[in-house]
Amino acid sequence: MLTQERIKEILDYDPMTGEFVWKVERSGYVKKGKKAGSRHRTGYITITVDNIAYKAHRLAWLYVYGELPNSPLDHINGDRKDNRISNIRQTSNNENQWNRYKARRDNACTELLGVSWHKARGKWRVHISVDKKNLYLGSYPTAEEGYAIYLRFKELLHTIGDKEAGRALAVKMRTEEGRKLVEELKKCK
Repeated sequence: MLTQERIKEILDYDPMTGEFVWKVERSGYVKKGKKAGSRHRTGYITITVDNIAYKAHRLAWLYVYGELPNSPLDHINGDRKDNRISNIRQTSNNENQWNRYKARRDNACTELLGVSWHKARGKWRVHISVDKKNLYLGSYPTAEEGYAIYLRFKELLHTIGDKEAGRALAVKMRTEEGRKLVEELKKCK
């Protein structure tokens, strides 16, 4: 298992830039002083240490805090290449999904997160997932209008940043008071 001692032995990390630099020369192509890592197709920077590929943000966490986290790490600004320690936080899977900016490929209708076409109603419906529960945020005449509501609600959840508060908000959304909140969000264009 990789340790903080081992990572500090072979890599330097700059918490202000989020970049790693090799402290040792390894296998011909890795030169001492060379920037470590390469961009994976998923957008994350990966660094291979002792023949195991690690995501750079997880190595940054290990370097600074002395342990690999057993929960997901979130890039606060959503940029998977930005591995400054101030941009990384431990989170739950649910909270980590709040930073998604693109819809899944199977939502080919709009490519907008949280928005899908409701054929029977002839409107765009909006849902958001909170703690594995799907919340309905209403139906809208345009996908863009629905997406604006989705983004406002997502921002509200992200601002809370607390799993318990997110659950409480999810429960609240099923009440009359919650429906009023959605109506208020609609007005905040």
